Amino acid sequence: MPQQINLFSPIFLKREKHFSARAMAWGLGVVAAGLGVLYAFAWFEHRALAESVRAYEARVAEQRAQYAKAAQQLLSEDARKALESEATRLAQEVARRRKLLESLHAGELGNADGVSSYFAALARRARHGVWVTGVEIGEGGAEFAVNGRMLGAELAPAYLRALGEEDVMRGRRIAELKLARRDAGAAAAEAGRTGAAPADFVEFSFVALREGEGAATIGGEKR
Repeated sequence: MPQQINLFSPIFLKREKHFSARAMAWGLGVVAAGLGVLYAFAWFEHRALAESVRAYEARVAEQRAQYAKAAQQLLSEDARKALESEATRLAQEVARRRKLLESLHAGELGNADGVSSYFAALARRARHGVWVTGVEIGEGGAEFAVNGRMLGAELAPAYLRALGEEDVMRGRRIAELKLARRDAGAAAAEAGRTGAAPADFVEFSFVALREGEGAATIGGEKR
């Protein structure tokens, strides 16, 4: 009895090797070629950008040179002399201030701390009903002048005694002391202010000099 054999069965088909060495080599070659193309493109782009930057820098330098030349031509002789004079004056002012600062740090002006100690003393001795409106400190701190206001003249002795206890006031004497009562309402009217009438006050001012011959010392005693 004859028997039929099916030669088209899948088991008889030749199997292809999709990942053979040849296929992998071909794929790697394609990848390497693609990377080479990308590298070449990037290199050309970088070169073009570098050339553009150099051209731009050269153009900017040329324009700056043109502007400087134009400014030099437009600037008159009088203007140049004025600028040179101002530059000389500023240099002298800087030198003067630098010398003053060096002298201050060296203690040649009598107080290496500057004027901060005076304001600190006034702040520590602040009293209710007394307020300072102006301070003047002479060169080297030899003269110390204070202007202010207080609600009553009776506050002056206590305020001066308290201030006299500060280190910055040691060895000083009151060379001048002034007290003047002011009508706050009249003062406000003169200044053009309106509203509730303020209380009357006393304007005061004193000058404290380094101790020597003459007026009484601060607080009534020499320190």
